Amino acid sequence: VVVLVAELMDILDQSVVLTALPAIQASTGTGPAAVQWLTAGYSLTVAVGLITGGRLGDLHGRRKILLIGTALFTLASLLCGIATGPGVLIAARVIQGAGVAVMIPQVLATLHVTFDSENRSRAFGLYGAVLSLASVLGPVLGGVLTQLDLFGLSWRPIFLINVPVGLAVIILGRKFIPESTAQNANRLDLTGMLLSALAMALIIFPLTEGNTHHWPLWCFAMLAGGLLMLGVFLRHQQRQQGNTPLVALALFRGKQFSGGLSAQLMLGLLCGLFFTTWTQYLQRGLDMSPIMAAAAFVLLALGELAGATVAMKTAGRFGHRLPQAGALIALGSMAAYGLQVSSRQANLTLL
Repeated sequence: VVVLVAELMDILDQSVVLTALPAIQASTGTGPAAVQWLTAGYSLTVAVGLITGGRLGDLHGRRKILLIGTALFTLASLLCGIATGPGVLIAARVIQGAGVAVMIPQVLATLHVTFDSENRSRAFGLYGAVLSLASVLGPVLGGVLTQLDLFGLSWRPIFLINVPVGLAVIILGRKFIPESTAQNANRLDLTGMLLSALAMALIIFPLTEGNTHHWPLWCFAMLAGGLLMLGVFLRHQQRQQGNTPLVALALFRGKQFSGGLSAQLMLGLLCGLFFTTWTQYLQRGLDMSPIMAAAAFVLLALGELAGATVAMKTAGRFGHRLPQAGALIALGSMAAYGLQVSSRQANLTLL
């Protein structure tokens, strides 16, 4: 239960910010590019550090690293809650992402080693339920806490609420989470870690800042450098396959793995772009309150939950045709939404 609460904190924090973005922008004077960095800075840090975080748990103990990540995340949440300007807030969000990057890999690993094969499926089923619950609760919690304006703090409680929860995870985790390490892990690939971090930064930074600066030459130069650095990283990982690489490149030889990962990558990119813009449009364009905007997110989450439920029961029967049908439905609904985007009734289409 304790490790699932840690996962819940991460998923909630990803989604709770969305409905609070307009309030954050208004109170801190944050520009459009800085608003992107409130989410992109967090996600970038998680993406860069996730593989390294998993290896740290293998080497130094999963409980130890999980509690360190939770402490870092909790401290960063406090900094977010007391931030007075966009610079401090973005920096605190980056620190939050670093905490999550070392915390979350330990959740799945701990569930895997703690439960036997008979109970493991139940544990992972509960893990999936927590993810679904958090995806619904996050936007609602963000909208409610922002609109209630508790103690005149406006959006700040969406971050401050993490502090007591994080402290509880640390205290209970020390008592109840068993310690474990990986038997075959012997060292951390520092070169690979630095190469991957540099490649991600060179790619993500110009994509976030390019539109604000009208896509100058340095943006394209950074993108080219990022792709080159990514190639260097992959070459380095190929040489490390006999030792302890950060990425097991052999996995990508499987068409199902590569295809599924590519689809997930595209989904993540498009969802990140859409939701950051959509939450601004609902509140600034349609003049919705934070709670009403949260209700629109709930409709979307309920649609996702219903689709996932049907998919789990019918995947064996329809195979790859099922996600293809889901993609076509999503494309059609998004096209219909775009055609009537100026109407309040458009949000029903999104369900």
